[in-house]
Amino acid sequence: MSYIGDTSYLFAGNEAYIADLYAQYLKSPTAVDQEWQTLFDAMGDDAKDMFSLEHKGPQWQQRKSGVIGKETPTGLSLSDTMMQDIPYAQIAAAIKKKNQSGGVSPQQVMDAARQSVSAIMLIRAYRAIGHYVANLDPLNMRDPMDIPELNYTTYGFEESELDTEIYVHGVLGLDKAPLRQIIDICQETYCGNIGVEFTHMMEPEEKAWIQNRIEEKCNHSDFTQKGKITILERLVEGTTFEQFLDKKYRGTKRFGLDGLEVLIPVLEQITKKGSQMGLEEVVIGMAHRGRLNVLSNILKKPYRAIFHEFRGGNSNPDDIDASSDVKYHLGASATREFDDKKVHLTLSPNPSHLECVNTVVLGRAR
Repeated sequence: MSYIGDTSYLFAGNEAYIADLYAQYLKSPTAVDQEWQTLFDAMGDDAKDMFSLEHKGPQWQQRKSGVIGKETPTGLSLSDTMMQDIPYAQIAAAIKKKNQSGGVSPQQVMDAARQSVSAIMLIRAYRAIGHYVANLDPLNMRDPMDIPELNYTTYGFEESELDTEIYVHGVLGLDKAPLRQIIDICQETYCGNIGVEFTHMMEPEEKAWIQNRIEEKCNHSDFTQKGKITILERLVEGTTFEQFLDKKYRGTKRFGLDGLEVLIPVLEQITKKGSQMGLEEVVIGMAHRGRLNVLSNILKKPYRAIFHEFRGGNSNPDDIDASSDVKYHLGASATREFDDKKVHLTLSPNPSHLECVNTVVLGRAR
C-alpha cells in the first residue's frame, strides 16, 4: 500500500506534465526539484524511451529525412525503424542463384540485392505508417501530408528504376514486380479511403492475419449489386429513424446513432455471414448510444412500441412482473432469418452503470 501511495502521481493524466519536467531535467538537472531529479536518475534510459520522443512532438508530424542509413533530424535512423521482417536469407539465396547462372556481374548482383532490401523496407513503411496519408478528406480542404518514409527516393531509388522488376520474395503476394506496381499496390492498400493500423499489435498471428487479409484484395471488398442495394437500404433505415425521432421528439433524451448509421448494415452483415457458418445465437451488449436504432432495425422491435415509450408508456405487458426503465436501458430478443437460416438475437438490458452489461453478456454467452 505504501508503494501505491508513493507512486500514485504517475498516471496517464499527468503524462504531459511529467514529460515537460523531464525535458527541463535534460537541459539542466537542477531545474527541477530534488525528488524529480532522484526519480529521473533512477529511471535512466527508461525515462528517455518514455518521455523524450513524445516531447519532440507527435509521431505523425511532418519530418525531414535523408537516405537510408543516415540519421534523421529526430534522431531516429530509418535503418533501425524499417529493417524488421526483411527476409535477408531468402534474398541472398535468390541473388546467389542468379549469380551462379552466369552472365551477371558482381555489381549487378549488388544492385539487385539493394533493390530487394530497399523495396521491402518501403513496403514495410507503408504497412507501418501508410494510414497517416489515408484519403479521408473528400473536400480536399487539407494539403496532403508529405512523409519521406513513403517516398521511394528516400530508399535510394531513382525515377529510372520505377519500371525495373525487383525480387521481393512473396511480399504483397508477389515474387517479383516493377517498383511502380509495388508502390501502386501499397498506396491502394494502405492509403485509400480506409487506413489500416496494425503493426503495433503484439500477437504475430493476429498481425499476419490482418496483413494477409487486406493485402490480398488491396483492402477492397467486392459487393454484388444486390448487396450494395441492401447496404443502402439499411443505411436509409437507420438514418431515417434518427431523423424522425429528432423531428418528432426533439429535446427528448434518446442517445442517437447520428454519424454512425453504418453500424446497422455492419451488424446485419455479421449476423448474416455468421448464419452461413453455423451461427445460431447472438448475444449483444452495448452502451446507450444507438441502442434504439439497433432495437428497431436489427432486433425489429416494433416502431409503435418505441414511440409509445417516448410518450411515457411502458412496452412491457402489464402481466409481467418487471420494473419499468427508461427506453434506452431496455433490451429485447428476436429471431431473424437469413437465407432460410434462423438466428436468435438478444440485446441485454443495460442500466446507467455502463460496464455492468459486459459480464452479463459473457455469462449469457457461456
